[in-house]
Amino acid sequence: MPPYFKELHYFDKNFHRGSKWYKNFFKNVPENILCGEFTPRYLSLNDFSSKVVKFNPNIKLIACLRDPVKRLLSHFNYSNRARYEIKSFKNLIEAESNNFLDIGLYGKQLKNILSLIPTDKIHIIIFEDFIENQNKVMQDLFEFLEVDQFTISEKNQIE
Repeated sequence: MPPYFKELHYFDKNFHRGSKWYKNFFKNVPENILCGEFTPRYLSLNDFSSKVVKFNPNIKLIACLRDPVKRLLSHFNYSNRARYEIKSFKNLIEAESNNFLDIGLYGKQLKNILSLIPTDKIHIIIFEDFIENQNKVMQDLFEFLEVDQFTISEKNQIE
């Protein structure tokens, strides 16, 4: 993962910058090392699948899904911390011009992705499972990525 950027937003906000811009974040990664990035909005993009397959036909995707209602509440709280000034949770869910609700429509999003990407190239993590048993979820992820397994120490686990 790029050390200074959690979310590169290449396939949504920065696609116009071109693949050279994106690849620059990974320029110091040796060829035998897996690398990637984390941007939550990708799953909800209509054209994500076609862009990512064109970028790398052999890509492996990891989707972390959480309870859609808790995800919506978290998004609402984040938006208010970021000062996007959403007046109330009720206003958020009643607004017709936003996509806050659509982001939690995982079935629709996965159907879109699976139309272009084989199921063996996608690994789904349920956020609540991860919180409950991080080592098990990570071991399954390492197996999917075909990398060496290791145990996460308790001091590094998310609470």
